[in-house]
Amino acid sequence: MDVDELIDEVIGREGGYSNHPADRGGPTRWGVTEAVARAHGFAGDMRSFPREEAVAIYRRIYWLRPGFDRVAELAPAIAAELFDTGVNMGPEVAAGFLQRALNALNRGGSDYADVPVAAASAMPPSPR
Repeated sequence: MDVDELIDEVIGREGGYSNHPADRGGPTRWGVTEAVARAHGFAGDMRSFPREEAVAIYRRIYWLRPGFDRVAELAPAIAAELFDTGVNMGPEVAAGFLQRALNALNRGGSDYADVPVAAASAMPPSPR
């Protein structure tokens, strides 16, 4: 599955506009919170937040910035899971999960140098 299909899947699941009182994210459209939309320059009413801008945010913030596109070159299914986890929990959390898994499978650094888990926290946090 390529990134366009992954994004379409997320947008399909998330639906259109929502402002549920129990949702800490506040107003959302296409699964993008108002805070994320504002952080990326959208100033209008979330009911009119364009799908194209949501697609661009998903691609830039949840796919390219954490490097999941590079993971997809070797392991597309893992990259898809990282993307989905990143959308739900933040890309820095997803990257941290990957780093911990790789380090756990690394046999004490005998296969390759451990990936510092702190690298995930060095990634600029995404407003959710």
